[in-house]
Order: sequence, then structure tokens, then C-alpha cells
Amino acid sequence: MAIIVTLILTVALGALALSAVYLASGTKMGIGLSNRAADLQYAADAALQMGKSYINADPDAMPETGYREITFNGGVLKDASGTAIPGVNVKVWAGPTGATTGQFGAFGSIIAQATDQTGAKVVRRLELAQENFARFAYWSNRENNAGSPIWFGGGDVIFGPTWSNDTVRIMNKGALPFAAQFRDDFGTAKIIIQSDQGDFWKGYSQNAKPISMPAPAALSNLPAYATSGRMNLNAPTGGNETTVRMRIEFVNVDIDGDGSDTDPQDGFFRVYQLNGGAPVEWLRADEVVGGNNADVTTRKGVCGEWIRVGGVDRFFNGLAHESALVRNWLNLQGISGGTLNNLGFTGGGGMSTTQVRDMLSRDGTLLAGNRSQCFLGGAPELNWNLPVPLTYGGTSTTFRNNDANGAWVAYTGVVDPRVLLRAPLGMAPFLFPLHRSVNTGARGVIQVNGTVGISGKLVGRVTLHTTGSIVILDDLTYGTNPATTGRCVDVLGLLSDIDVVVADNMLNNQTDSWPGASTQWRIVDDTKDLTLHAVVMAMNTSFRVEDYNAGQTSGNPCNGNDRGRGCLALLGGLIQEARGAVGTSAGTGFVKQYTYDRCANLRPPPYFPTTGRYLDNRYMEIDPVTFNISTLMTRLTPAP
Repeated sequence: MAIIVTLILTVALGALALSAVYLASGTKMGIGLSNRAADLQYAADAALQMGKSYINADPDAMPETGYREITFNGGVLKDASGTAIPGVNVKVWAGPTGATTGQFGAFGSIIAQATDQTGAKVVRRLELAQENFARFAYWSNRENNAGSPIWFGGGDVIFGPTWSNDTVRIMNKGALPFAAQFRDDFGTAKIIIQSDQGDFWKGYSQNAKPISMPAPAALSNLPAYATSGRMNLNAPTGGNETTVRMRIEFVNVDIDGDGSDTDPQDGFFRVYQLNGGAPVEWLRADEVVGGNNADVTTRKGVCGEWIRVGGVDRFFNGLAHESALVRNWLNLQGISGGTLNNLGFTGGGGMSTTQVRDMLSRDGTLLAGNRSQCFLGGAPELNWNLPVPLTYGGTSTTFRNNDANGAWVAYTGVVDPRVLLRAPLGMAPFLFPLHRSVNTGARGVIQVNGTVGISGKLVGRVTLHTTGSIVILDDLTYGTNPATTGRCVDVLGLLSDIDVVVADNMLNNQTDSWPGASTQWRIVDDTKDLTLHAVVMAMNTSFRVEDYNAGQTSGNPCNGNDRGRGCLALLGGLIQEARGAVGTSAGTGFVKQYTYDRCANLRPPPYFPTTGRYLDNRYMEIDPVTFNISTLMTRLTPAP
């Protein structure tokens, strides 16, 4: 019996020992398999980064369609010392994925497969987004103006990514409260002079690979996209800002009647063009220096005052005040005596140059009164001379498709019935819809062949491309301000083959309300500063201010700094061939008040140019069992 018990115990102990051996062996095998899987994962990840580096070094490596295999050392990976990693082989493919038109950004994918000698396989995908120029708060090719280098000074603050292909110069901080601040990525293809005088929140890089401006071929599809939406326009001129004879004004109409005019379908623009012999000063609302006949004619046409008639504010320009018909009608409304007499009119008929100057010089009247204002040529507010007296003044009842100097361009598409119902009387046929629900061919691109002026309130997502200059005639803002709402709804890309210029006119500058006599400078716009919401790209020269070094040096302060023209409040980004000037330390021009719009990086303007560099967007695992590169790339790239 004892022998039997001993045998049983021996067998049991042997079984336990054998089990322990098998368990230990299994653990070692599991650890080995786990390590091998990790090795394959690391190999696939390394191959992804090698593929990304390859296409960033050679932009042509990413094919326009389909996909291509990128080979590295015959598929053999090497460690940091250059030694081949045994038993692991990798394959890498690259190709465009997602929507290939570029309307909402350009994307591509790197696919990496790592295998070992047993046939085990790991597949990974790295989706890349092509870096858009709209991600930059500031970008320049040359850090100079007319050959003279420009310095970043104490007080300058840039909140978004900054880049220059040129040498960057930082002024001495001196006694200023803080140095020039760069609160995001900062890079230059050359060096930074006095980098110790700047405050770089995320550090900086020097001697990096340059980023080139887009080649003309990169923009070659824009005219066709604009034509699709009936937004390809031919301007009369293609010269600088002084020659502009066409302007675009962004407007919005609550076509659904829901009480909001900032819904996507509510965005439109209209186009005004001068007649052949009409003065440019009319369209630009210029102050013509010298008090000559051109100056008087312009002021009479584009400037006037608001008068409350029957509880409604109505606008009457100088030409209206010359009319006995208008004055008699105002008398019938109970407005007589002081208002009209102060305007210097005691009889009918036209006024002489001297009388108009006298009118402009009177306190409480045309340009010197608190209710005075000037408008751009073609504005509905200027159309007082309609046959029905009740249509005098105001914007909702006085739209005309033409005047003595020019006309609004008709939209050639079908006018949506909702626009006919909701737009101001007579305006609907001259509104260009921006949204596809109202204009099925809209692609978010406006093409102007020539030079154009712009202003208004944008509702929508638009890229405006011009072969000439873009002239900022007045404020241009978004319907939904991302800085105050935190919502990424509207975006505008201004893309000029030449430059983008802020006009020196009566809306962007103080004007002399007493020409021919002692000077009285006044602001005759509805806002004291200039506000621009856009990503600005001047591909040949600069974003600049016309006559930045001339005019008044005080009278319109910006954040406590007395200046001639106040603040230039830019919300967006600034990309330019060379830095342009906006003001001087003497007080002329504007004070920069630039704010970065991160929404432009997240949702860039349609078809806005890219730098050619690729940034990580998403990282994904691919099932190795069903993986087939051809099937995968076909699925990831829908038909255009």
C-alpha cells in the first residue's frame, strides 16, 4: 500500500513539474510572440515616418492620382547605427486620398506593411493633410519694403504660426514693457538677428528648407470653378489701386424669413462697374485734393446726411439737396427752415463750386454734422432721384440697377424665388448666390480677371482670386465672427496675383469737411477703424496701405495710440511676397491690430493654395488579413 501511495505521489509531482515546464515555455513563447508583434508595429510606424519624410523632401513623390510604392533599401529597415534589422521587411505606398479637388483641403495617405519570416504582418495607415497657407498668421518671402529691411518691434504680437524665407530682425526691447512675442511655431529659411530680443513661446527654427509661393499652375483650375457658379468676372482694368473701376460688395439676405440673415444660404455678393467715362473717384469715394470740380462732384454724389422723416431715417446726398423737388417734399413732411437753410440752399437748381464748398464748410451740415456719412459709388443710399417721392432715402426702397456713373452687373443664373420674395425691391436679379442650395454650380470661388475693390459682410466660404490688385474700399467682415462666437462658419481667402491694398479714401481716412477754408478733419464712415476678416495672400508684392506715410498724424486713436486712421483690425492671416507698410511712427496710416483666425487653419478657404508640405492628420490600423493595397486605395479615393 505504501508503495502504491509513493508511486501516485511521484506521478503527481512529475505531472506538476512537467506542467511547470510547459507553463514556463508557454510564457516564454508568449513573450516572444508579443515582442515580435511589437517589433512589427515599430517597423510599420518607422516606415510611415520614412515615407512622410520622403514626400516632404520631394513633393513630386506624391502622385496626383492612384498610388505608388516607395522603396527603402530593398525593404530592409536599419537601426540608428545603420545596422539592418534582421527578419523584418517593409513595404510603403503613397497616394492622394479623400476628395481630390482640394476644395476642402488636400489629403494623402502613407500605407506601411511590415512582415517577418513567419509571415506575420502588421499594416498601418497615416493620413496626411497638405499644409495650407491659411494656417499661417504671418508668412513672408522677403522681410523688406522697397529694399529696406523691416524689424519686428517691442509690442508686436503674433498669435499663430509664423514663417519667413528671409532673415528676420528683432528690435532691441529697450524700455518697452515686453518684447516682440511669437506665441506659436516660428521658422525661417535663414537666420534671426537678435533672437534674444524676441519672446518665442514655442521656440524657433533657423536655416530650414524654404517654402515657395504657389506656382501659377497651382491656381489654374480656379477660373473653371468660378465659371461653374457664374462667378467669373472681367474687370475693366488690371492696374494698381488708383485704376479700380469694378467693386464687389458682399451682402446677406434672410431668404427663409427665419429671422437670421447669417445662415449659409443667406450669403450673396453684388458687382458694380463704372461707365467708360465715369470718374474712379466716384467708385472709391475719394477725397480729391485741391477742392476742384472733381472734388465737389464726388462729394455731392457720395456724401450727405441722414434726416429722420416720419420716424424713418432717410439719406440725402448733396445732389438731393440741390433739388427744389426734394426740398419741397421735405417741407411737406414738416422738415423745413433750419435744416434746409443750414445746407446753404435757398433756391432750386444746381449749385456753383463756391456754393458747394460753402455747404461743406457749415457746422451741422453735410460733412460737419453728426448725422453725415459717405458711401461708395453705386450704393443704394445715393439714389435719391426716383420719380416717386416716397422712395427718397433709405436702402430698402431705393435700389436702382444703374446711375449716371455706372451700373450693377446682372446675375446670369436663375433667380431663386425666395430671393425675389425677400431681397429689397429690384435687387434680386443683381445678387450672386454663394451657397449651393441657391446656386447649384457654386464652388466657393470668385474669379476676377483684373483689379477689383471689395467691401461688405460675408456669409459663406469663399476664395476670391484676381489677376490684378484687390483694393479694400471699406470694412469687410464675417456674418459670424469666430473671435466672438467661437464658431467656424464663414471664411474668406483673398488671393491676388499682384497685391492687396487698403484704399486711401473718405471711408478709410479722415476727410477735410471744410475744403477751401480752414481745415476741419472728420470721420465720415459708419465706423472709425478699418476691419478686415480674411486670409490675405499677395503673391507678387504686399498687403499694404495706400499713402501710408501721408495725411493726418492724429485725431483717430487706436488703443490709446493717437493716429491718423485709427486701427487696422485684421482677423485672419497674412501671406505676402514682401512686407508692406501700413503706417509710420510719426502717426500717419494705421496701427496694426492683427488677430489670428484658427478657423482658417481648421477649415481653410475653398481651393486655397498649399505649401507642398504634409502634416499628420490621422493614424489608423489596417486589418492585415484582408489587406490589399489596390482595393484599399480605390476605396479611399472616391471619383472626383
